[in-house]
Formats: sequence, structure tokens, C-alpha cells
Amino acid sequence: MAISQNNKIILIPAVIILASFLALKHMPFNPYALAEVHTSMRLKSFIETQGIPSNLYIHGTNSPERLIEYAKYYKNFEMDVFVGDDKLDIFHYPEHSSIDFDINHFFELRQNQSGNYWVDIKNLTVENSSVVKEKIEIIIEKYPDLSVKNFIIESKNHTAIAAISKLGFNSSYYLPSSLINNNEFFNCQEKVIDEVIKTINNNLIKIVSFPVSQSDVVNTCILPFVGDVEMASWSDSIDDTINLDLSQYKVFMVNHSLSTSVREKSRLVNKVINKATIFINNVRYKAIQG
Repeated sequence: MAISQNNKIILIPAVIILASFLALKHMPFNPYALAEVHTSMRLKSFIETQGIPSNLYIHGTNSPERLIEYAKYYKNFEMDVFVGDDKLDIFHYPEHSSIDFDINHFFELRQNQSGNYWVDIKNLTVENSSVVKEKIEIIIEKYPDLSVKNFIIESKNHTAIAAISKLGFNSSYYLPSSLINNNEFFNCQEKVIDEVIKTINNNLIKIVSFPVSQSDVVNTCILPFVGDVEMASWSDSIDDTINLDLSQYKVFMVNHSLSTSVREKSRLVNKVINKATIFINNVRYKAIQG
């Protein structure tokens, strides 16, 4: 059936917008793109002079390309995982969609399987924790250098964290994003802080994880009121890796780009794309559930 001239006028811009959206969506994001050359030089100097600390992980190895590039420098990796029907799918839900890169493929690409793995599970529940256990045990059985001690499972769901811990895994409670580091929290009387303290103590949580910007409020308002709890944190800045005392953290993760040759989208473009993708994914998820 022929397309009318009016429909063509509407269709062509729509196709261009869709193609642009998909191209930008798959372009790497670097929040410090303008300073990338200097960042890479500082990183190279840091690695050559100090090496990679044993508790330093590279953040966001959510694609084969990033894994292959970062494996040249790092041996500890963070990944974002969505538990599917029969696989642990690696992508940052809900901002992104699956790229058919699962945990089996991840370890097939690792030439040396030794190292440690931080697994941020976006939809961990008490019910699917047994699926996580099964899939990781298959990886451990296939690669003798690995054991359950090489994995830390992270989730915002504290009941699921308790369940996965009972299955023998090290685990970390991802603190609520509402725990913002600003002056209004320094009296330690906010309701969210009291709830976090109760959650940690009632669920025997041993590791808490949070962005580095929350370090002051965690140290001041939470750690003095809980048991023997270790900290894990992350940053988008190489400068934090160089300047901070990383020994205070069980795990510290850094997110950065290593390449200056790859075109990268800006923070604003990345934010707009993420918002649009979240909306689309939520609509799809509700349709599947409903």
C-alpha cells in the first residue's frame, strides 16, 4: 500500500528520531568527557606507580566491550544483573534494556577467572535468590579458581539480602538513595536513618554499600549504632581513587572511561535517554505482569 505524502512527512522525522535515540543509547557515557585525556593520563600514572589496590573494583562492566578493555588493568569487577527466567542477565535495569549478555558469557570472556565480583542485582527477591545461587554455583563449578568467596551480592531488598546470606553468599545492603549527605542529616535524628539502623541490626547485615557522597552521614549517623559492619562505596571520579584512603572500605568501585578515541555522550543526554528508557521498560514490565 502506497504511503501518502502527508504520512511521509510524519514518518521520516519519526524514523530519524528513533535512529538517533538508538545510536545515542548505545554510545558510552562518561560524565567527565571534557577532561578525559587528563583522566586517562592520571589513571595510567596511578596504575604504574601504585598498582591496583586489592579492594578496588571497576564499576559497570555491563558489556563485552567494557569487560575486555578493563580486564587489561583490573581483576575485580562490578556488574549489574537482572534475574530472568533462566539466566542472570547483565544490564542496568530499568535505565537500560537487555543486550543478551549474561553471566555465563561474562566468564567465557574472562581469560583469567581469578579475581572478585560484585554483583548488583536489581530485582533480587527471597523467591529468586535460589536461582542466583544455582547460576553462580554453575560458574564456580566450571572455573576451579573461583569459589563463593569471590562473589558479593548487593541489593536494596534487605529481606532478600538476608535470604541470600543464608545460602552462603557474602552480601551487601545497598542503602536507600534518600540517605542524602547534607547538613540536615548531621543531627542523626532523621527517620530514614533510624530505619536504616534497625534494618541493619535486625537482618544481621555485614556490609553496607553507598555512593561516596554519603560517606560522612554513614560514618557519623549509622556505623556507631550498628554492629561489626564493613563499608563499600563507589565514585565516578578517578580523583577519589587517588586521594581517598581506600583502606577504610572493604570494596571501593570506580567508574571511568579508559579510551579517548570513542565518542561519548554527555551527562544531560545520558539523563534524558535513561528517563525515556525507564518509562518504556516500566510500561513493558507492567504489560507483562498484567
